[in-house]
Amino acid sequence: MARGLLAGATVVAALAGTLGCTDRSLYGTLGQEPLIADKLTITGVLCTDNPATRKFPVKILFIVDSSGPMREAAPLAEHVVAIEQTISQFLPINNVSVGIIRYDTGARSLISEQVGRITSGFTRDDALIDAATVDLRNAAGARDLASAMSLAESIITGDAFQADLGPLSRTKYVVVHVTTGSPAPAIVPDRCRDLFEVPPPNCEQAYFTKAVRDIRDTVLELGAAEFSFHTVHLEQPHVEGAPCDPRDPMPMCGAGLVCINAGVRADIGRCVELCDPMNPVCTTNPLRSTCAVTDLPNGTTINFCARDELSCFDGVDNDRDGTTMDCADPNYPYNCNNAECETSCRSSCRAETLGIQMSLAAGGKYQRFASADQLNFANIDFRSTQRLFVLKEFLVYNRNAIPTINGFLPDTDADGLSDAEELQIDGLDPLSADSDGDFYGDKVEHLLRALGMDPAVPTVLEDCDDPTIDTDGDGLTDCEEKLLASDRTLFDTDADGFPDGIELRAGTNIIYNDNLEDLDLDGVNNGREIRAHTDATSNDATVRAELAYRYRTTDLGTTEDLRSCYDMRVSNVTLVDTLDRGFGPGNNDIDIYFGQVPDGDLEGYGIFHAAQLRIQYLPPDRRIPDVAAVQVDETDFAVFEQ
Repeated sequence: MARGLLAGATVVAALAGTLGCTDRSLYGTLGQEPLIADKLTITGVLCTDNPATRKFPVKILFIVDSSGPMREAAPLAEHVVAIEQTISQFLPINNVSVGIIRYDTGARSLISEQVGRITSGFTRDDALIDAATVDLRNAAGARDLASAMSLAESIITGDAFQADLGPLSRTKYVVVHVTTGSPAPAIVPDRCRDLFEVPPPNCEQAYFTKAVRDIRDTVLELGAAEFSFHTVHLEQPHVEGAPCDPRDPMPMCGAGLVCINAGVRADIGRCVELCDPMNPVCTTNPLRSTCAVTDLPNGTTINFCARDELSCFDGVDNDRDGTTMDCADPNYPYNCNNAECETSCRSSCRAETLGIQMSLAAGGKYQRFASADQLNFANIDFRSTQRLFVLKEFLVYNRNAIPTINGFLPDTDADGLSDAEELQIDGLDPLSADSDGDFYGDKVEHLLRALGMDPAVPTVLEDCDDPTIDTDGDGLTDCEEKLLASDRTLFDTDADGFPDGIELRAGTNIIYNDNLEDLDLDGVNNGREIRAHTDATSNDATVRAELAYRYRTTDLGTTEDLRSCYDMRVSNVTLVDTLDRGFGPGNNDIDIYFGQVPDGDLEGYGIFHAAQLRIQYLPPDRRIPDVAAVQVDETDFAVFEQ
């Protein structure tokens, strides 16, 4: 965004009454304000944004189990199809980007995009994503989840470290872990000794929940808006065998095998050997030597030759040890007590318990699917942060009136130095905010004289690529913000509710919360003084009662489309006698800021709506427009998200 705060939002009240300059608000008469030439009242009903309209960045990272068992659980790569469908649904939204990690014996990122000098694990490039999903279809090896989580931490925290704070403050990270079993290799107790002061009862769960929380805590501390971790668990097939199509009259299953419908869809089948539980003989595959029973999606039941691990789901005493079942609950087979589960079932029990704990660690969801053709991500919220917005700050500020202990001084060029002060400094022009034309404002250069800057002598800085750019639109260029240690991507660097450009003019601290500081030790904090347009740098108690802006804010509640609305009124706004800048004397440019934040995050970085009124004051008794109050509405404002 080019230099010039509110260039697109300026409203000139003197032109054709475009603001509806009357003494009525949307809800009736404002009150019989006296028409005093140098005093103004501003009113209006303003509402926060509908959260659904704010498309903030969403970064989705899929961590995908690509082990040998995943090939058995999803022989047609159904999990990859579900990922592709989700990406095709959300990637057209221009705020969404995607990362993909596959893990088996090791882990690697399938997305690597060069953005300038930065390598990112997230992309919006269809070609990169297509190549990654093709790679996911190749499954083999073990299930090294520890390596995958380490890589995920590197990708996500690296992305947050490299991001500008403005966009990051609205970014939502969503991690989706797609797996079909427990970690292999397992996490042994020795790995927890250096991580925890007190050894946890279950090292593996503690290890991985800590990994999730570490990522969450790091990105939130860096300034991200939200982080969630979800686990999607695809069970190993209850009917095990090569895939086939039950609709085919002659399926390719081999001698001794039949094609059984084993899924929800009619075309999902498995080649199995049927058996008789009264005379359990299994001959086609020595690894499938147990005659197990299972229910099929069509409501029928079959007996088939299976591995021991599958037979633990059937609720039958397959190993004839005298117990009535092999896991504690045949209707919810993974939800078993490790002390009671038999050895062949424990891997599946571990997977579910671990998945639940990891998801709970970051406010996510755990989902388990019994068959691959059911797998989907419909219950995961991939939308950008959409909490109800509420008012953070409402501020009116006459940029041409500098408050002092003796009242207001005119500042015709609105650079933060009064006309009188500029006339006392050689080379400064009270009609130009940048007297030497070097794109560094007079107030900035005056403050930084100790660094060799001079508002009357052009300055060239080698580390400033373009001194005209103002990325966040706060009235300070990126180069000025670098000098002042503020953030070029944040309209309000210290999140105190007061835009950086206003704080420069007010003489307060741009990078420290002014609601917590009282520069002049007069008992009124800097924030209240900025809001009242009084002098935060001197004890002006004697004139404050007379000169302070007077605010009234009435909460009108929430609309049907989730917008918080407020009836605003600010009175006692003082106008000053300015010089003629080429369009007549006496013009006062009055900034109006309406900052909003998600409900529950009043200390967060705001999204600001901003407008500007131009009122002409011609002392002693003339004003254009000649009304006591000016009404503004939402159409007068521009939005500054950064």
